[in-house]
Amino acid sequence: MKIWVDADACPVVIKNILYKAAQRT
Repeated sequence: MKIWVDADACPVVIKNILYKAAQRT
């Protein structure tokens, strides 16, 4: 998944948003 790679390079805030979005699905 590219999202995980991008999240690793993104700030913690964006990483948190992606994490919550992943939990939602």
